[in-house]
Amino acid sequence: MSRIKFIDKYPGQVLRALSWKEPFASLMLRGKVETRVWDSKYFGWVLICASKAHYSPSQIKAISGKEQYERIEKFQQEKNWLFPCGKAIAVGKLHHSELMDNLMINPPKSPEDHKKNVEVNNAIAWATYVEPRSGLYMHHYMDVQPIAPFDWQGKLGWSTVSEEVKSKIILL
Repeated sequence: MSRIKFIDKYPGQVLRALSWKEPFASLMLRGKVETRVWDSKYFGWVLICASKAHYSPSQIKAISGKEQYERIEKFQQEKNWLFPCGKAIAVGKLHHSELMDNLMINPPKSPEDHKKNVEVNNAIAWATYVEPRSGLYMHHYMDVQPIAPFDWQGKLGWSTVSEEVKSKIILL
């Protein structure tokens, strides 16, 4: 397995960190389209972190809806995946964001239609279709790559990643 440091592969890049509650942080590695209540003015490399707090199964179901909850549950069973908490787990490039209300004008009829409408350069294997919901923004990531996990103490919102922390990031 080839391992390279983030700073060696992407020298001089600005890197910001953002935390997700599990299982949604780990789902970013499976092509999840992130939804937030805010638009992003930052576009570029993001350190994807799993916060120490996680959602309960009932919270996941309420947030995701029945169909997405069943996908998450099935994925967890198939992969026997233990979601990490309090760890930096991946890097990805925030490419663009859009208001979900914009999709209501001509909503995609299937995940395939949605994939055609979104410019993403990595192979999206799972869970990219998001049911449009008013007032939410979709943040589209590309080049999401797993890293060797390390402890992360995050905070709400964006934080700039120091050169010291960047040097810890090993791409897998």
